[in-house]
Amino acid sequence: MRRYVMVMFVVAASLSVCSGEEDRGKKGQMTRPDNEAGSCASPPAHLLVRGNAVVCNGPSGGVCQDIDRGSGVTYPSCECNEGYDGKSCMSDKDEGERNDERAKAEEGLKEREKFERDSAMCTGETSILCPALDKDISDPSKAGTCVAVFTTCFGSNATALAAFKSKKSSGCPQEDSYFCEKQGKCSPRGVPCAQHADCAAATPFRCRDWTCAADKAGCPAVSSSCEAGHIMCPDGLCYDAADSGNSDDDYHKSKECVRKGVHWDGCPSETIECIGKKGVCAISTEECTTRVGCAPPLKNCGVQRDPNTGKPVWATDGTAAKMICAASCPEGDSHDRKPKLHTSKVDGGKKDQRIEAMDSLNKIAMRLKTLKDGAFTVKDGSTVNFTVASVADSLVQEGSFGDYFASGALLSALLQIEPSAEITVIAGGLQLDIPVLDPTALGNATICTLLLANMQVMAVSDVTDITETPNLVGQCTKGELGTCSCAVEVTHFSTFGVVDTAMAYEAPGATTNKTVTAAETFTSPAAKLSPVCGVMAYVSLAVVLFAL
Repeated sequence: MRRYVMVMFVVAASLSVCSGEEDRGKKGQMTRPDNEAGSCASPPAHLLVRGNAVVCNGPSGGVCQDIDRGSGVTYPSCECNEGYDGKSCMSDKDEGERNDERAKAEEGLKEREKFERDSAMCTGETSILCPALDKDISDPSKAGTCVAVFTTCFGSNATALAAFKSKKSSGCPQEDSYFCEKQGKCSPRGVPCAQHADCAAATPFRCRDWTCAADKAGCPAVSSSCEAGHIMCPDGLCYDAADSGNSDDDYHKSKECVRKGVHWDGCPSETIECIGKKGVCAISTEECTTRVGCAPPLKNCGVQRDPNTGKPVWATDGTAAKMICAASCPEGDSHDRKPKLHTSKVDGGKKDQRIEAMDSLNKIAMRLKTLKDGAFTVKDGSTVNFTVASVADSLVQEGSFGDYFASGALLSALLQIEPSAEITVIAGGLQLDIPVLDPTALGNATICTLLLANMQVMAVSDVTDITETPNLVGQCTKGELGTCSCAVEVTHFSTFGVVDTAMAYEAPGATTNKTVTAAETFTSPAAKLSPVCGVMAYVSLAVVLFAL
């Protein structure tokens, strides 16, 4: 049996009746998941199936239990029976099918890592490695060469380009799978395709055709052949931006690329990566000042924090948190601790078995360890491979954790962890330890202790599903990685991130789209909802998902 912690979520519509303020629709504004609402006796909607009548698909699928996850609050959770899975125990796949999915995911992550490693040979203005695709959808003479735009890989072979477009549009046999243009095959469910490289420091602006330039003026005069209302994605194809409701949004027009399984590192088209904070994008260097909270060339070295609570220090109007801006941060660039892909065997039968993945600076990016003998079991024994992988910037920016990232509340790299087979974890058997990416906490153990009380680990089961709502895994406790890390017990595996709940949900004033003091502040999440908004949450969910 596997335990899945359910978090009752509430989504706020951008309606003045809820807040008394105008325009709450900016990316990054969130409402605290209603963790305290609901129980097995009065279950939240996401535990219900069959017309909102049956809890946890019982009795065949599973049973509901109220579980204390260490934060002082009890949450309803589905305990799934053998052969059932998911938030409400709906899946009836047998163990063999699930093991097959696990094996394919592990293989897919390794294939992606190999292609990314091979792509390292392509740098500068020609950072794209042309893959060796099937001969009917590629130009063999271009395979292994470095180009600036992906469609250049087809040379002048219009037939091959047309066949490639057909392959991309026809999709893959497996549900929720995408044809990966770089690997030349369909991705396993839940495994993102290899991402396109970010722009070099000397050419940080991403043009409409996904080439890179020093600034917008340096982009090609005619840089996209897409018709009106469509956007070119890194694979060189045009997609209907209106499908995502983002055709008029300067920052999220490329969200449709992510929906189609096309990913990137760095920034999307028609934006520049801000030097003040890794992964933050703007339409101009001037706009970077507002979005980062620090004026170039200063770096964002984290949020100013109350020495007594560890919570953000808010600006006078309560709509933004004050930032620490400096020429360099004392702990270096703590905003990029992505793990390098790593696979290692772990014996669940023995205590203190561990897997550690390193980042690009050879610092520990995560640790997973057994806390006791018999921590987990596998059908054919106790040993299993765990594969740890990073998540593309496109999924950080536009995926399930996008609002947390945009608000400054995401305080870790996202980690995708996949076992090679289905495992059954006992209570208190496995611990995940993730470094906290807050420069103040990294340099101050006292602030770290305070901050941990406000942090939780959240997870999604399929990182490629950008509509999935992150669920609570547990409250952070003091870890063992460096000065400040977040440790939490885990019972299932997916994609994890550490969230500062105070930064995410506790802005004391209402948030609007007005300009904030650029050198000192950063737009914060919205204030808490009124009871009226709580009633409107489910009605507004569909609108929000399509409006992002």
